[in-house]
Amino acid sequence: MPFTYLHFGVALPFILWDWKKKRIDAISALLGTVIVDIRAIYLYLFKSSPYHGFLHSFFSAIILGILVGIFVHLTRNQWNVLLKLVKWEQNTSFMSKIFVACIFTISHILLDGALYGEGTMDPMEPLWPFASGNFLFLWLKSSTVFAICHYGFFIGFVLYTGYLIWYFNPKTKLNTEKSLQNDP
Repeated sequence: MPFTYLHFGVALPFILWDWKKKRIDAISALLGTVIVDIRAIYLYLFKSSPYHGFLHSFFSAIILGILVGIFVHLTRNQWNVLLKLVKWEQNTSFMSKIFVACIFTISHILLDGALYGEGTMDPMEPLWPFASGNFLFLWLKSSTVFAICHYGFFIGFVLYTGYLIWYFNPKTKLNTEKSLQNDP
């Protein structure tokens, strides 16, 4: 995808859908959606060669997902400061962070794979280093890929707005505190 932030639209609805329990680690999901493009961003800024390379494969995506999960877990205190600012405090497990990051790095490959085939200027090889070619090319129309990302942003915005309304509602806080006191 030409703009890496578009991949956030894939993660936002999933992160925000689970707004009460917050089991999907927000930072792992968001970093997972864009980390695959780290090489492409570097090449875009400093060189002019094909942007999709070895990082745009399932093999690399899983390794990057594991690394993102580890990184987010090790730096969780710093991320918690940011999450507190946006009223999204959460405490997820180490394995959850890795799992979520891997799911969203793979989602990046699935979406980009539909857009960049062998006939394009910047082909992908999702099964690198085990096979060449892009079996994902055109599994979704490009308009569908962009719609998923844009609608995901919109749904995420609506869900987050609803969450903030719930979060700042004094009646909700009172009911939440009562239910926490009644839990065994």
